[in-house]
Amino acid sequence: GSIVNFYWTFVGDFLLKMEGQVAPFEYDIHPGNNLINFSTAKTIAIGAVKNDGLIKWELEQEEDFIGNWVYTFEFDDDGDSISVYIDAENGNILQTD
Repeated sequence: GSIVNFYWTFVGDFLLKMEGQVAPFEYDIHPGNNLINFSTAKTIAIGAVKNDGLIKWELEQEEDFIGNWVYTFEFDDDGDSISVYIDAENGNILQTD
């Protein structure tokens, strides 16, 4: 089955990061704090790369994107990997590589 890891601070009980590393990724998570849900972000990422070979994902504050909450999706592309970064507040695609 699927596994999702949640990382919290000990002080103040703040969410630091979520990640899914074991398929299938057929679930939904509503992180709150005005962030889009997982299934919406996943649909955007799959559409961006026209690939449904998702191998892992993360949601965390990314320093590379001014500390914004960002979903990162990694896809298998015939042995290579493609990453899609999505702004977790508005669903905009920030970068693919």
